[in-house]
Amino acid sequence: MQTERILRLIYLSRVWGNMTNTQLDNILAKSRRNNPKKKITGLLCYGGTSFIQILEGPEQEVILLYATILNDERHHGCKILDIHIDMKRIFENWAMAYVHSTKDDFDELSNILQGAGRKHEQIVSQVVSVLKSYLGKKIDLASSIGKG
Repeated sequence: MQTERILRLIYLSRVWGNMTNTQLDNILAKSRRNNPKKKITGLLCYGGTSFIQILEGPEQEVILLYATILNDERHHGCKILDIHIDMKRIFENWAMAYVHSTKDDFDELSNILQGAGRKHEQIVSQVVSVLKSYLGKKIDLASSIGKG
């Protein structure tokens, strides 16, 4: 059971132009290679024109990674949707899970995360619920679970 404090940061960004499968594969491979060294776990959701990413790990490592992400020229308009300290990870065994969603599914997740006036616990609960619908069918489980 994990007892360390972790920072969970969720952000939305817009893709410049078209993201190719090769570019996505490269992003995921690099994340899965580097994140375990930094004790970072999370999920990348791609909706055709935008990303939602959830990063969780040691505070300093997550902040440094997010600073790097802000300078990535493949996307723009990064907007933090949620950031908080927690004692439990959602993606404990995933160096970087991946969801390639339809625009409608992506918009639903984005709307949940951006919902005005919602309490943090409600947002996390709804996000987890939406993500569970992908387990086994849309998340790349073979290369996400327990891999770096």
